[in-house]
Amino acid sequence: MRTIRLCRRHVHRFAPTAPKAFAWWAGLPAADARQIWNSLSEELLEVDFEGTPAWIPRGEETSFGEATTPHGTRFLVEPDLRLLGRDRDGLFIAPGRRTLTPASDTFHPNGILVDGRIVGAWGRKGSRVDIRLSEHLTSAQHVTLAAEVLTFPFSNAHLSTAPESFRR
Repeated sequence: MRTIRLCRRHVHRFAPTAPKAFAWWAGLPAADARQIWNSLSEELLEVDFEGTPAWIPRGEETSFGEATTPHGTRFLVEPDLRLLGRDRDGLFIAPGRRTLTPASDTFHPNGILVDGRIVGAWGRKGSRVDIRLSEHLTSAQHVTLAAEVLTFPFSNAHLSTAPESFRR
């Protein structure tokens, strides 16, 4: 019974999702996750998610059509990126830490989220927050990055952008 509630929670929070993603998220063997998933089949609606079968809670179809892209700039720490991790198709939450941007490396393991997209990576040494971007940002977006750095909980925080970080 608990695992069924856990599956419902997963679908509610992460839909559109799939049994494989639930198995990883819940720490269950794939066969067990599939059995639990199948027991909820009446509560789930299969949808096409970028050409891949996925499921959402039945009756919530309209809320998915009304969803808006998040706006703003956030620095995400590496563990938060695991929540945004991708499977090999780049669609669902998946096992382990996957690189979400070509800007990520051992010094820049954290992510930069701008308007709902991971656009780069960041690392910190002392008061310097160093960023590497995987796409060009507008001047306004750079201003919001610098403002976000000022909210970090250490003195003299400042933003450093590597010139080679702008990749095409």
